[in-house]
Amino acid sequence: MTWVTPAPTMATPLAKDVIAEPATLRKRKGNQCELEAKRSKQIEKPIETPISELPEDAQLLYKLFSAMDNVLVLMSCTKSRPTLPTVRRNVELASGRDLTEDRLCLLLAVAHDLLEAVWYGRGSTAVLQIHQKDQKGQPYLPSGPDRAERLAAFRHRITFGGKYAPLTLPPRPDSPHEVEEAKAQAARRAESLKRIQDDEEKAAATAALFSAARREREGARARSGSTGKSSLGQLRQGAHHPLSSRPPRTVKASTLPC
Repeated sequence: MTWVTPAPTMATPLAKDVIAEPATLRKRKGNQCELEAKRSKQIEKPIETPISELPEDAQLLYKLFSAMDNVLVLMSCTKSRPTLPTVRRNVELASGRDLTEDRLCLLLAVAHDLLEAVWYGRGSTAVLQIHQKDQKGQPYLPSGPDRAERLAAFRHRITFGGKYAPLTLPPRPDSPHEVEEAKAQAARRAESLKRIQDDEEKAAATAALFSAARREREGARARSGSTGKSSLGQLRQGAHHPLSSRPPRTVKASTLPC
């Protein structure tokens, strides 16, 4: 009789990944990919330098930008016009540092897409205002998270952005009346300069005539002086004198009284 070994009744234990469902495997692999991506981003992300370890100029710019962002938000909430004199005064009070024109130009250069300076009006009544901009370049009021992102972006720029060339503030737009007045003033100034130039040329010509006349008189005086000296010498020597040609007078002895 032939004996046949029966098949084992217990299944051979397999790995958990092999007996798992395909959906679970895909989900697990997706989570692992996300973790690896996050780790790679953390490794590639540059380490932010603390504000206290940045150069003094960078610390000053960061402090001024933070103060300006807060001031502009408060002024927008109170419906106040963010004119440059008002913004400068409040920023200096909040930061304890002076917001000079050079610092303002450098601040606008670093925050070129976060802040902008715009003139409203024309002529002497025009005012320069500072506005906050969004990613599309439109004025807006940033919320709490937006302000944190703005500060982080500005900090990243002053840390890794290198050197920025200061911007120049936009020129004040002139009104049509002021343009015409400026043209009239320029014409009057040109006419006055031409009149002064003509007077100077006339004075120079007159001085030249007087100088020529003076030289002529001096030459005539010199010639007359030399002629007078030669005549006086001739008189002293007796040459060509009418009395010198007469014979000497003689007195006869018979005519003398006894």
